[in-house]
Amino acid sequence: GWGRPDQVWLTGRVLERLAPAGARSADRWWRNVRATLQRVASREVAGVELQLTIGGCTARAVSDNDGYYAARVDRLTLAAGWHSTQVEPVAPPAHATGRRWSSDVLVVPGDAPLGVVSDLDDTVLHSGVTNLLVAARTVLLDNAATRVPWPGVGALYRGLAEGAQGRSPAGTGAVPVFYLSTSPWNLYDLLTEFLDRHRLPRGPMFLMDWGLSHTGLLRGHDHGHKRERLETLFATYPRMRLVLVGDSGQRDAEIYRDAARAHPGRVAAVVVRDVTTPDSARARAVHAALGELGRLGVAAITCADTSDAAAFLTGLGLCHPSTVEKVRAARDDDRRHPH
Repeated sequence: GWGRPDQVWLTGRVLERLAPAGARSADRWWRNVRATLQRVASREVAGVELQLTIGGCTARAVSDNDGYYAARVDRLTLAAGWHSTQVEPVAPPAHATGRRWSSDVLVVPGDAPLGVVSDLDDTVLHSGVTNLLVAARTVLLDNAATRVPWPGVGALYRGLAEGAQGRSPAGTGAVPVFYLSTSPWNLYDLLTEFLDRHRLPRGPMFLMDWGLSHTGLLRGHDHGHKRERLETLFATYPRMRLVLVGDSGQRDAEIYRDAARAHPGRVAAVVVRDVTTPDSARARAVHAALGELGRLGVAAITCADTSDAAAFLTGLGLCHPSTVEKVRAARDDDRRHPH
């Protein structure tokens, strides 16, 4: 969940069972395939009425046909930082194994001046989403311990979260990081475990529901999802300027350009990880989008190396100068030990 001191949004999913946690780099390929299939073939529980409690206030929600639930809680007086929400079925299903669970909620002040929004696939970690066979192999055969990060990305994002003063936000949400991706919610546990393993800042995650739509077509990779979530963040935090981070493989550059065009002065910087072939049509499209960002007054860069991103962001006063050396050291370590 996420929100402001006076209002939070709580989301979750009711499943019959969870995929196994605690991935290891030594896990055999067949174990990873089995875990992936368990995630994809999740058994959702519909029609469960839930009571959600946070900050002494409660709300009710009912899981839909895909097991998802969502609720908004108003009239709160929460401090900035992470909070715990208690979730309890009003009438637990007969086969339920637990009567109560908790989820974390990040509360960010409504007047927070700066935030970070980052894509995940091929930005934070290698996924190969532009190549169907590579992406399928990665999802099936890898786990949170074997997925490969953008070398140095953990140090880069910690530098962004600590801000220009180089001090840890200590969970206050002073420089919050939101993760925005078209990955399916079925991979939520794998992605959170990956972020923890590589010491990336905790943050709310906005993923997608993959499956058959009412038209019978497969849902997923809907770039409208990213645009809608960005609009929600702009509206929720009206004084917040956003650092937007994505990759060149998808349409992140164009989405971020459109956001800057629609919200003048609200985009602090754009960083696009370069994962495309030079002089390709996709590379030219990214170059054009970044050129337009420059004409809109938004500093933007495309780069393959996190140290270049760190130098760029430090030059804009968004990271402490020590971030550059920290990112270089972390980058070299990740290259030596990618897992």
